[in-house]
Amino acid sequence: MNNKQQTDSSNEIYAVPELRSFLHDLANPLTIVQLNLDILKSDIYSRNKEEIDKIVRTALQGIEHANRMILSVRANTRPAEHKFEIGKELQNIFSIFADEYKNEGIILSLSTNSEKQLTGNLMDFRRAIINLIVNAADAVKQSKHPEKLIAVSTFKREKEYVIQVQDNGVGFNEKELKLLLLPGCTTKRNGDGLGLWIVAQTIHDKFSAKLTCSSTPGVGSIFSIHIPE
Repeated sequence: MNNKQQTDSSNEIYAVPELRSFLHDLANPLTIVQLNLDILKSDIYSRNKEEIDKIVRTALQGIEHANRMILSVRANTRPAEHKFEIGKELQNIFSIFADEYKNEGIILSLSTNSEKQLTGNLMDFRRAIINLIVNAADAVKQSKHPEKLIAVSTFKREKEYVIQVQDNGVGFNEKELKLLLLPGCTTKRNGDGLGLWIVAQTIHDKFSAKLTCSSTPGVGSIFSIHIPE
């Protein structure tokens, strides 16, 4: 095998997990679009113009997010890094999911009043948070709790800033917890084991942060992003 063949082979090996990661994340904004269109399809005639405009606007945001991801891959480039306010971005993400999950019987709450700023790729941040929320939603859908809850919150602790996503879903046992952030580990029937691994890698590589999880089977889980001050 010559040097070119070796290089091409190495690129193929590298590209496979990158492609799987991209396809996994692309499913999230497309899910947002589908959820909103399903809402319109089911009861469009009972909603006023303001409600319809909001649903359509949210669906368009999902399409825009997916389009940016595709354009980024096509150009083989990433958007420039810049400062953004964590609280405002969480509110933007919250507004996308709150109504959709409410229709599925899931209560999504947000508690943040901080003006903490973070420097980095905004798309990477959104993908990480969306992955955590989607995973929490999957967990509560499987639980037997009459109220299905997901709480997103932020707070400062010692020398770090923490973003938490807490749910009262099925939780993880000790064995699952140890393997949770490794690629290929999944407790979902049709899962690919990439979601949480992608989150952990993204926040570590792009924001010098750390992802941790505490969980109790049948009670729920808390995922925490620890951002150094």
